Amino acid sequence: LKNRLQTELQLQPPVALFLQGRSLRELAEAILEAGGEQQVAPVAAESNAAALPLSASQSRFWSMYRLYPENPGYNVPIAVHLSGPLDWPRLRAALIRLRERHPILRARFQETSHGPAQRFDSPADLALEEFVLREAGEGEALLREESARPLNLQSDGAMRAMLLRAGETDHTLLLVLHHIVCDYRTAQIL
Repeated sequence: LKNRLQTELQLQPPVALFLQGRSLRELAEAILEAGGEQQVAPVAAESNAAALPLSASQSRFWSMYRLYPENPGYNVPIAVHLSGPLDWPRLRAALIRLRERHPILRARFQETSHGPAQRFDSPADLALEEFVLREAGEGEALLREESARPLNLQSDGAMRAMLLRAGETDHTLLLVLHHIVCDYRTAQIL
């Protein structure tokens, strides 16, 4: 575990933390208290000016998208219920940080003279829509509707984010990603 923290997250927790018989939760809290909330360098991405070719898998999804651009079958919706007071600027900052760290979440796709390619928007170019719910059941209907709304990979990119507010302490964050940038494992991590 210590080795994985060092190699994957660039954290340097003291060995003593692992020898005290702590639960995983206690260990995580101790690492954070010991300064484990270090800045992780963003994955370097090409500038928006450079168009990168698609992988073989992405090319297959792109071909299907070009044939059926209005098909929401490749949408991967991820809904997270948030309870308690919400710090809107922090939520937005966290999503921007996620996009900094994972450029594929800000990719747009297009045809070029050399074939299909991807370009990367700025992490801050995140449209985080907010919906205030007024009626019971409105949230579920809106989640279904937004999950089924097709993503425009050329103009909007492969990720859409929205927040549904049912009250001061009842929120749902919905991320809709296209399968061209998200698979089952990615969805589990998010």
